Amino acid sequence: MAALTAGLRGHNPRRVGLTRKRVVVQWQRPTDPPIIPASRGFSPPTDVYETEEEIIVRIEVAGVDPSKIEINVDETTLKVSGERPDPGAGHHRIYHQLSIEYGNFLTFVQLPERVDSDQAKARYRDGFLRIALPKRPRPPGPTTVHIE
Repeated sequence: MAALTAGLRGHNPRRVGLTRKRVVVQWQRPTDPPIIPASRGFSPPTDVYETEEEIIVRIEVAGVDPSKIEINVDETTLKVSGERPDPGAGHHRIYHQLSIEYGNFLTFVQLPERVDSDQAKARYRDGFLRIALPKRPRPPGPTTVHIE
C-alpha cells in the first residue's frame, strides 16, 4: 500500500480515495457479488461474508439513529438506506480535514445466494449495523431440465 500511495503524494485527497476504491474493485474476485454504490448520497463501508448457515452484512453507520435506517431484503438483494445528519449544518466552521460523509446514504448488496428474508435479523451496536440473513436450503442434487 505504501508503494501505491507514494506516487499520490501532493494530490487531492478525494482523488486518492477514488484511486483506493479502484484498487479494491480490481482485487475483488470475479465470482464475488457486487456491492452496488448509491447513485445519490453516499454508500457506507460494507463487509459481506458468509458462514455455513447465513450471510452476514456489516455496515459502518456511526452517528445514525437506528430508527431512521430502512432495510429491505428479498431472496437475492439487500437494500439499506438512511441519513447521517451533519452536526455542523447551519454553523460557520473552517474545516482543515473533512472525510466523514453526511447526508443520505443508500447501498445495495447483491447476495451470493438465496436467503430466507422472513428470518432476517438486524442489530446496531458501536456504530455498526449487522444484518444476518439465513440461507435458503438448496434442493438436494442436480435438477434435470427437459426440452419441450
